[in-house]
Amino acid sequence: MKKAAFVLANIVVAIAGGWWLAQFIATLPYEMPQWLDSAIRAGIRNTGSSQLDNTDDIETLAAIVFFVACSALVGLVLVGINLTVRHWLARRRRAS
Repeated sequence: MKKAAFVLANIVVAIAGGWWLAQFIATLPYEMPQWLDSAIRAGIRNTGSSQLDNTDDIETLAAIVFFVACSALVGLVLVGINLTVRHWLARRRRAS
């Protein structure tokens, strides 16, 4: 039960951190990279759609991609922190 709560807490923190980081990135002035636009268009073609109903939807899909990438990045940082703390606690227990 403690392990499930720990995993759930890490998932919630990763999603909240990803949301915050994606919002921060969205406030920066930038053009959508061409590779991202091409990747989204290729994904749409691969799903069987020939085109989008509205070309502004690509920006929304790009925001979703940024959110997922930011959440994954925050999750990886959390894994690193968790492993470091676990290693530090094990070393401390062995020393005492």
